[in-house]
Amino acid sequence: MRYFSRLTTTTLLLAAFFEPRLSEAQRTINSTLTLPTELPTGNYDLEVFGNFSTVLAIANPPDERNTLYFAERSGRIIVYSDLENQIREQDPFLVIPSTVTTNGENGLLGLAFHPQYRLNGYFFVFYTSQRESGERTNRVSRFRRSQSDPFLADPDSETILFDQVDQANNHNGGDIHFGPDGYLYISLGDEGAGNDSYQNSQVTNGDFFAGLARIDVDRLPANIEPTEHPDAPRDSEGKAYYSVPVDNPLVSRWQEGGGDPESDLRLEFYAIGLRNPWRMSFDPATGDLWTGDVGQGAREEIDIITKGGNYGWAFREGFIGGPRSQTPPLGFETVVEPIHDYPRSQGTSITGGVVYRGSRLPELEGAYIFGDYGSNRIWALFPDPNGVSPNIEQITSVSNPVAFARDPSNGDILICSLSGTIRRLVRGSGKEPVFPETLTQTGAFKSLITLEPENGIIAYEPNVSFWSDHAAKQRWVAVPEGTVAFSEDDPWTFPTGTVWIKHFELDLERGNPQTSVRIETRFLVKTPTSIYGLSYRWNEDQTEAYLVANEGEDILYNIQSEGEQIEQTWRIPSRQACLQCHTAVAGYALSFNARQINRTLTINENEQNILSYFSEIGILDTAIVDPQSIASFAQLDDPTKPLLEKVRSYLAVNCVSCHQPGGTAPSNWDARPHIPIEDMGLINGSLVDNRGNSNRRLVIPGSNELSVLLSRVQGSHGYQRMPPIGSNVIDDEGIQLLSDWISLVPPTDSSFEEWLITFFSSANSSDAAASADPDRDGNSNLLEFMTFTHPLNSEDFWRPEITQIERQAQVRFTMPPSRNYEVQISHDLENWDTWIVPGNPPQSDPIEEIQADIEGLLPESANNRFLRIQISPEP
Repeated sequence: MRYFSRLTTTTLLLAAFFEPRLSEAQRTINSTLTLPTELPTGNYDLEVFGNFSTVLAIANPPDERNTLYFAERSGRIIVYSDLENQIREQDPFLVIPSTVTTNGENGLLGLAFHPQYRLNGYFFVFYTSQRESGERTNRVSRFRRSQSDPFLADPDSETILFDQVDQANNHNGGDIHFGPDGYLYISLGDEGAGNDSYQNSQVTNGDFFAGLARIDVDRLPANIEPTEHPDAPRDSEGKAYYSVPVDNPLVSRWQEGGGDPESDLRLEFYAIGLRNPWRMSFDPATGDLWTGDVGQGAREEIDIITKGGNYGWAFREGFIGGPRSQTPPLGFETVVEPIHDYPRSQGTSITGGVVYRGSRLPELEGAYIFGDYGSNRIWALFPDPNGVSPNIEQITSVSNPVAFARDPSNGDILICSLSGTIRRLVRGSGKEPVFPETLTQTGAFKSLITLEPENGIIAYEPNVSFWSDHAAKQRWVAVPEGTVAFSEDDPWTFPTGTVWIKHFELDLERGNPQTSVRIETRFLVKTPTSIYGLSYRWNEDQTEAYLVANEGEDILYNIQSEGEQIEQTWRIPSRQACLQCHTAVAGYALSFNARQINRTLTINENEQNILSYFSEIGILDTAIVDPQSIASFAQLDDPTKPLLEKVRSYLAVNCVSCHQPGGTAPSNWDARPHIPIEDMGLINGSLVDNRGNSNRRLVIPGSNELSVLLSRVQGSHGYQRMPPIGSNVIDDEGIQLLSDWISLVPPTDSSFEEWLITFFSSANSSDAAASADPDRDGNSNLLEFMTFTHPLNSEDFWRPEITQIERQAQVRFTMPPSRNYEVQISHDLENWDTWIVPGNPPQSDPIEEIQADIEGLLPESANNRFLRIQISPEP
């Protein structure tokens, strides 16, 4: 294998900008790149049906082919009263009057119309709520159509069927449908967290979790009353608002045991062993019930649900063993195998779909159309009539698909994105895209030996690099005619045809660039509506790189590290995986924004600011006169930058593509760098998954053990390591940075202003005022500074104890080092004097924290007597 000495950034920039000085530089438009700027769509196109706020369920009343109802996550239901003419009613059909929670995976999750809706006006919803006590709940309710307007519901007509406490805000299931038998089917997640933390899988004598329920909302005479459950309300006669079909699989066992109405056996269960059944649907032709079950960390699966079926969770995950596979329960050998499963390399969160029974795409007849929220892929699954493995074909891609439905007027497939856009799957007229087969054919470089770019392809370097498993990276950008829309805080907008290039090299001996080998060179191309990514893998001779297939590739390297040989797997991502991080909400190009490239580099033998240079040559649409006034990321090895500023930069670069409003992560914290830290939801932030430990938070100042942010980066405590793609090697330096910040104890000799900068980045923010109390623990910032407590942790505060029995008073408090303490007394709260008693003022220790215990008599003469403790720094 040939080794190359790694090119320096200076050399690259000299090659890119040639001879002119900055003030004389002219913009060159590249004309050599051969990458297509618009992709053909293949056999299928996607037409925009409409834009909403995130829709998680679509339903239509039975026998109504021209109306369709859209359940938005926020609690609104929108109605199209005339599909043929695309007439959308101005007023929502319903805004659920109760509080609908929308954090994590919560929201209005399910909508179903009664089979006799035309006569009785009943429809049903599944949504998450919160009680006054703070308890989260999963609620199934019935509402009624307004008597005065067929396209309005009566918001006061809610009847709650059950309102079950749920300790987490994920794995809710939440889809509801009426089956061909007229019963209501309800999908139920395992309550949340990971690894079956709440131990609900395989449990039928507890609550309604980890399975599928079937109930009779009409309370037919042949069916039975459910067993009592504290979260299933009863009417004035003590009856539930639904009954249990007498042929539900657990009913016979309950009857054989005596039919105790107070039994904890949950007769509602129709099937068990599901982790998070996210979207289910009935095939209108066969009555089969299909569901997609989201996996833990290994497999995503598709199941056809049968009565009494056990689908294996948490002892199975897809076709393989699950997290509790070593201790299966009795009778577990009867588990129902999935129809299909797939690994994390193809997707990370399945979204169950629908069976196509339309007329306009006959080649898809009988195919199950489903997708993956993480990889954005949309597949067609063609069942094998002989019962062997189905045929799977990717037919298109959609950003973050969250639900599927059918257009009742023609059977077309509708696909809902997290963003709120709903698209229709239609016939396409395109063909497969043609990409250059070699790096040479891309037209990016004049020489593959030196990696000198072609004219108009400009080298740049970000302030903070995304962690890439010890690889060294070089970057270039080519901007076509037009300009980049500049913003200080928001992502930039790029003209179609913008191309970013990133080149990766790896030292086979850690820290020795003479052993560096070229791994791959990636391209990211802006299209009119999105982006696409390609990668070229270098050959053994390091003379050429070849286009990697759509699914990506793994490469195994033997690395010498600290005298030992280790194996490192390098993952070249699939083209779909590129879209998981390079999202629209993140601006597509993650290292190309104001904070990243606001830095100086050597350009034409001059140290110049790259933002100013791009502005002067006409790439940016904004004149950059004073780049120092624009925020920039703190380089992680810069000793002059505050620790918090470096942490914020690290989190923004490595996490923001998913963790921000509109991002793909279900958690609630916001990694954007311009958000005040108190608004990030990070400090003491709630969790989607606490792994069964309710004491955990995103970040608990002073506790690395309970801070899940750190556990995620480490991949510890059973958490999947973050970021979820793009890395196979632990980022030790990043972990150390976060550990130092979380466990931070400022030095005892720091000034108040230095202390403020440590925690707030700036001493000028409102939360950094001396009298401010941002964590609301009752202690001001100044007092937190004097007592060495954390200003952003409400559980870390200094509090003295004062007790009095008649005239005898006792004052006890801890004395952090390097401070002077004095107990003072007053009769009017204005005039204060030293309390003259033995041991006051107490003597603190210069190094260790010790306890002060001061006791004495209060003056007999004063009616009012007040005590306080004065703390001052040692001189």
